[in-house]
Amino acid sequence: MRSSILLIGAALAACVATARAGEPIPLGEPKEYPQAGVTLAVPRGAEHPLLTDAFEVVRAVLREPDGKEPAVSVALSAYPVTEKVTAEMFSDAMAAELKNDLTLRGLEVGAKVAMKAAGLDGVARRMRFRVRGVPTEATNLCFLRDEPKLPVRICYVLSVEVSPKQRDALLPLLGAVVGSLKLTRPRHPSELAVEEFQAAMENPRLGFSIRPPAGWYAAHMPQGVHMGMTDYLLGGQPMPSVRLIVDETEGQATAEASAAGAMQLAIDAAREHKLTAKAVSKGPDRLGGREAYQFVLRESAAAGTEAAGAVIVQRCACVPTAGGATRRYSLVLVTRGDDVAAAAAMMDKIAAQFAFVTAPASQPASGPASAPSAK
Repeated sequence: MRSSILLIGAALAACVATARAGEPIPLGEPKEYPQAGVTLAVPRGAEHPLLTDAFEVVRAVLREPDGKEPAVSVALSAYPVTEKVTAEMFSDAMAAELKNDLTLRGLEVGAKVAMKAAGLDGVARRMRFRVRGVPTEATNLCFLRDEPKLPVRICYVLSVEVSPKQRDALLPLLGAVVGSLKLTRPRHPSELAVEEFQAAMENPRLGFSIRPPAGWYAAHMPQGVHMGMTDYLLGGQPMPSVRLIVDETEGQATAEASAAGAMQLAIDAAREHKLTAKAVSKGPDRLGGREAYQFVLRESAAAGTEAAGAVIVQRCACVPTAGGATRRYSLVLVTRGDDVAAAAAMMDKIAAQFAFVTAPASQPASGPASAPSAK
């Protein structure tokens, strides 16, 4: 549970838009974030850094005109919570976490103040701190959504942070963003189109780069990347989710054989979870300009259960190394539902954002890359 407070140094350093001291900070047009069931406006012209946490919905940042100092950050996260959690409890937990964070210096946390957002009761706190030497003033507003028709309660956390030069803009900006907030019915992210993409994530050690879809969270793993979008209608699990897994095996291996082994592992894993996974299609494909092999599985629960089905698409490519081993690249997509064509089309779009880059001749071998169960 980390707000954008802890990320302000890195997040703002990459921005090119600016904010001028003493001037109101205008907002852009409100935008809907359908997976989280919310619409809000953020500062006009702000950049949107890569989301790195599964519960981040949006983060928008501006810099000072000289481009050297952080100026403004507005972020919204949405956390699935249990029945006993209140907005006040969540605010207290966040404050306690910040007090225990060793990366913050001079932390001062203000008293809780009642504040409404989108017609819901909330709790706001003002705070001051230094992170990586950057002085920052901020407010966190927590408000809870509890509706009988939703399968999960959602605690939204709106964070607004400013540099000392923008201190006078903090509360007006918070009020303006809160005024733009509207609640909508959350939607399954698997139903949302994948059209735009973020900046590339590159790992020269493993020899790849990939651009995550816009609005998805993404983070590096020791053996690749994982990314996705949280489905609150499924209780807050990532769906769709994508994993890029890179491993190395001794000797020569083919994409087809690697895909066949991964497919059987996925079928066995589904069986262990009392699910049925059936191969829908398999055949040659391309990944990063190289020959690859892809299979598609449809995963379903037993008749009479309420569990939603899923489609698993895995595309494998193999690259020989100078040492005689084979480096295997496995791109694995899991989506909700049973629309195989839509899942395959989503995989095509994401796979098109993958590229091979120069990598070392060898790396420590890891376990086989296999498609995970959707459960």
